[in-house]
Amino acid sequence: MDYKRELIFIIIFVAVGFLIYSNTLHSPFVFDDEFTIYSNEAIKQNTIYTQFNHQRYIGHITFALNYKFNNYTPFGYHLVNIIIHLINTILVYLLMKNLLTTFENNSTARKNNMIPFIIALIFMVHPVQTQAVTYITQRFTSLAALFALGTLLFYVKFRKAEHGSYWYFLLSLISTFLAYKTKENTATLPFIILLIEIMFFKALSTSLKRRIFFLAPYFLLLIFLAVTFINASSLSGNILTKTLESTKETAIMTRTQYLMTEQRVILTYIRLLLIPVKQSVDYFYPLSASFFELRTFLSFCALLLLLIIAIALFKRFPFISFGILWFFIFLSIESTVIPITDVIYEHRVYLPSIGFILALVYTASMVLKKFPPKVFTIFFLILCIALAITAYARNEVWKDSISLWKDAATKFPQNIRCHLNLGFSYAEKGLYDNAIQELTIGIVNDYYDPNTHAILGYCYWKKGLMTVAEKEMNTAIQLAPWNIKYYRDLAIMYFANQNYKAALEILLKAQKINASDPILNAQLGQAYCGAGDLAHAIPYYDKAIQLKANEADFYNERGLCYIYFNKFAESRRNFLKVIELAPHYADSYFLVGITYEMDGNFSLAADYYKKFLSMAPKEHPLFAQALARLRNK
Repeated sequence: MDYKRELIFIIIFVAVGFLIYSNTLHSPFVFDDEFTIYSNEAIKQNTIYTQFNHQRYIGHITFALNYKFNNYTPFGYHLVNIIIHLINTILVYLLMKNLLTTFENNSTARKNNMIPFIIALIFMVHPVQTQAVTYITQRFTSLAALFALGTLLFYVKFRKAEHGSYWYFLLSLISTFLAYKTKENTATLPFIILLIEIMFFKALSTSLKRRIFFLAPYFLLLIFLAVTFINASSLSGNILTKTLESTKETAIMTRTQYLMTEQRVILTYIRLLLIPVKQSVDYFYPLSASFFELRTFLSFCALLLLLIIAIALFKRFPFISFGILWFFIFLSIESTVIPITDVIYEHRVYLPSIGFILALVYTASMVLKKFPPKVFTIFFLILCIALAITAYARNEVWKDSISLWKDAATKFPQNIRCHLNLGFSYAEKGLYDNAIQELTIGIVNDYYDPNTHAILGYCYWKKGLMTVAEKEMNTAIQLAPWNIKYYRDLAIMYFANQNYKAALEILLKAQKINASDPILNAQLGQAYCGAGDLAHAIPYYDKAIQLKANEADFYNERGLCYIYFNKFAESRRNFLKVIELAPHYADSYFLVGITYEMDGNFSLAADYYKKFLSMAPKEHPLFAQALARLRNK
C-alpha cells in the first residue's frame, strides 16, 4: 500500500512540477549565465574535466555536458534544472518520511502520513524557489541541495537500519563529497548530521566512541572543502591565512556590516516564505549602519526569539525545533560573517526553506490535530494550488531579459544595476531609445561602469549619432584603458563610416596594450586594407590566423582584402579555406565563383554559383546577383 501511495505522490510531483515550470523551457540565458556558459572556455574546450580543484567542480561538469549536447540552446539547460528540482522534491519527501517515523509512538506521524507529502509539495511549488530553478546558473544551488538531501537521507536510513547498512553510510559520504564540490554552503552538512544524531537517535544504544566514528568523516571532508575553496593546487603557504583571505572583507562592506544587514535579510527570506510578494531577480538592500539601528535591532530580536523557541521546543516538539535550526544552519554560510557583494538573493533560501516548511507544516498539524486529518490535507492542498499559480506567474517574468529586468527595475527603482541590465536588454533587441533612457540613469547617478558607456555608444551609433557615440566609447576607454574590446568596438564604428584613418589610430593604441589579440590583428589588417595599403594589411591578417588558425572569419577577411586589390587567385585560396572550415557558410561559394569568373573560368564559377543558390534563401542579398550572373553567361 505504501509503495502505491508513494508512486502516486511521485506522479503528482512530476506532473505538477513540469506544469509550473513548463513556461520556462525556452527562457533565455540571463545575468551571470554570460560568465557561467557563454564566456566559460573550460566547459567549451572540455578542459574542466581535469580541473579537480575548481570551485563548484561538479556543477561546471553538468554545464559542460549541457554545452556538448545543447550548445547555446537554453531548452536543455532548463530541462536539467527542472529535473534536479523534481528529484529534490522526491528526496525531501523521503527524508521527511524517514525522520517523521523515527519515533514509533509519534501519533501525528501515524495519523497523518500526508505531512511528508505536504512538506515536499510546498517546497516544490513555492514561488521563492523559481530563481534557483529558472535561473540557469543557480543550478549550483539546486544541485548542491540534491547532494545535501542525499547525504541526509542515506545517513538517516543507515542509522535506522536494524543491523546497520554501511552501504548507506558509504553513499552518504559520497553524496557529501559531491555536495562539497558543488557549492560552498554545504559546508554546514556535518552540523545538520550532528543535530539529527542528537535529536533523533539519542535513544539508540550507541556508544559515544561509535557516534564520533560516524560523524568524523563528514568533518574530515569539510577540511577537504576548505582546501579546494582556497584553490589549493599546491599546498604552499599557510592554509589558515589563505582561508581568511578567501573570506576577507569586501571593498564595499565589512564583516560586521554584512552580519548586521543579514539580520534584516533573513527576516526578508522568512517574509518571502510566508507571503511571496515583491519577488525580484535583484533587490535594493542598503547596508545596516549600526547594530542599534531600529530595523536591524528589531530583526535581531525577532531572530533571537525564533532561536529561543527552537531551543524551548527541543524536547517536546523536536520536529519544529529541528526545522527552525535547519533553516538557520543552512543559511549560516551565506548570511553571517563571510561578506558577499550582494547581500540578498532568493536562491540562497532554496535549501534552508525545507526546514522552515517542516516547522510550519508540523506546527499546523499540531494546531489542527483536533480536526479530522482531511481538514489538514485540504487546507494545505488549497495553499499549494495558490502557491503553484503564483510560481507559474512568477516564471512568466523570466520569459525574456526585458521582462525580467523591467520587473526588477519597477520594484526597486533605486537599484541602478537593474536599470543598466534593462538597458542592455533593450539594446540587444534593437530598442535603442529605451536603452539610452535606462542606461542614462546609471550615468546620472555617477555609476562609473565602462560597459555602460560602451553600450550607450553602440546605441547612439545605431541611431546615426556618431559624435555622441564616439564620446561615449572614448569614456569607456578612459575608464578601462586596459580593455582592448572598447578600442575594437570603436574601430568597428569607424569602419562602418569608412573612416579607416581613425580606425587605424585607435587600433594602434590597442596594439600597445595587447599585440597578441587575434581579433585586433585582423582589424588592423582591415584598417590597412581599407586605407589602400595591402603591404601592411596582409601581415596582420597572417598574424591573426597564426594566433587562431581555425578561425574561418579571418580567412574570409583576408580573402575580401585580396579581392579588393584584384588578386583573385590569392583571394580564392582564402575562400576555399573558409569552405573547408565552415562548409555551411554560403557566401564563400559565391565569392569563389566571383574569383573564377574574374579569372575567365566561367565553368567553375557557375558550379560555385549553383552551390550558393542551393544553400542560400531567396531573400539573401546576393541571391539575385548569383542568379543573374548564371543567366548572363
